[in-house]
Amino acid sequence: MSMDASTEVLAFATVALAFFAVLTALFAWLAFRKQSAEVELLQDQAERDTYERRRAQASHIFLTKTGKQSFTAGPEGGDGETEINKVVEATCTNTSDQPVFDVTFTWYWVDFPLPEGKKGDPVPVLMPGRDVTRGEPSFIVPPEATPIADVTFRDAAGVIWRRDLKGELKDLTPRRTHVRRRAALARFWPHRHAVEHGGDEVA
Repeated sequence: MSMDASTEVLAFATVALAFFAVLTALFAWLAFRKQSAEVELLQDQAERDTYERRRAQASHIFLTKTGKQSFTAGPEGGDGETEINKVVEATCTNTSDQPVFDVTFTWYWVDFPLPEGKKGDPVPVLMPGRDVTRGEPSFIVPPEATPIADVTFRDAAGVIWRRDLKGELKDLTPRRTHVRRRAALARFWPHRHAVEHGGDEVA
């Protein structure tokens, strides 16, 4: 074989090897993208499942307004029409199959500046199938003020929630707490995490 022919064969072989190397890299990149997309979908699904599981018990805790009383009172407790003593009574019901803890009622007044609300004494434990009713201690407010309430509680998993009279449910647990829990899960079950992350008793 002549020198020119040998050079051509070598050049062709080099080009062919380069082509197959590029092709292999392309297939590897496409496979990686597909795998990454699948992992992301699994992570999203796992996070949705985790969110639903976290809400499962809390979604069975309800708050209803069971009564409201009001009477006119003067500035010092006598007769008068300028101020109203309003009391709203609310009931928290646990329809889940586990107890909830530190059930705390808070009362607010619409059109009356009291941003922190007025908290009642916490109920340490509310057992399954039970309810507890609390009335806001009498408080003199302007006639246009409307009393409303919400309740906070800690579920069996330690997550803190707030339920209001509109039925809205909100997770109040700081995000860093959830992050610490996921980190602990990663230490003990790294493979699973890689897929998943993405007192007194009321009788």
